[in-house]
Amino acid sequence: MEVKPNKTRSISKKIFQKIIRGILDKYQFFKLKKCIKHAYNNSPFYNKLFKENNLKPSDIKSFSDMIKIPYTEPVDLQNNPKSFFSVPKKDLLRFLPLQVQQVNQRKHILLQMILIKL
Repeated sequence: MEVKPNKTRSISKKIFQKIIRGILDKYQFFKLKKCIKHAYNNSPFYNKLFKENNLKPSDIKSFSDMIKIPYTEPVDLQNNPKSFFSVPKKDLLRFLPLQVQQVNQRKHILLQMILIKL
């Protein structure tokens, strides 16, 4: 018995994929906004960065608005790594260098933060 392709099923699958993609995009943007808001409210570095650039988390209304946020340079982390912390100091147990990588003739230090709830 030969199975013939069902054109209705293919159209439905395409529509379903578009719906799922739309839902995933909205969810990803929701989580991104939550992360940006947390950094703004809890990280001295990102709070200062946003204020220096006249930005608020509410200014990020779509993925394309991400270009408004300036890049964080390795020197920013080297100059004041504690300003990046976004958890209370009492919850921070260790701050250890994990690995050093050479990327484009710049050394990037990957850091491991071990957090505990007391």
